[in-house]
Amino acid sequence: MNQNYKFTLVRLFEFPLESVFASLTTPKALSKFTGKAAFEPKQGAAIQMFDGWVTGEILQVELNKTFIFTWKVAEWESASTVEYHFDGNNESCKVTLHHYGFPNKKESDSHKLGWEEYVFTPLAEYLTAKH
Repeated sequence: MNQNYKFTLVRLFEFPLESVFASLTTPKALSKFTGKAAFEPKQGAAIQMFDGWVTGEILQVELNKTFIFTWKVAEWESASTVEYHFDGNNESCKVTLHHYGFPNKKESDSHKLGWEEYVFTPLAEYLTAKH
């Protein structure tokens, strides 16, 4: 994968840090708004998301701070890397997403839009309904 193809997204959610973190790092919650997800949130565990379209390995989990994992779709020869960094309190949470190592610019651009459409927008809707 080419490290030159990457992007960063920053989103603010008006929900508690713990709730946002749990929604993005536990398969039960994540499955409610992205399709089936299967993983144990611990370093070295395999991860599947989006009904098995994405596979990878969890590289780092630090409660309410960091969630890093590899991201490989079936069409790719090798994996990219996703890093979530969380900063917040009982009222709001800032999520910084770094996604890097795409095979080409087209995949990078497509995924940048995909994070908005298939993760962050549904996450906001899920959190709104939950709270």
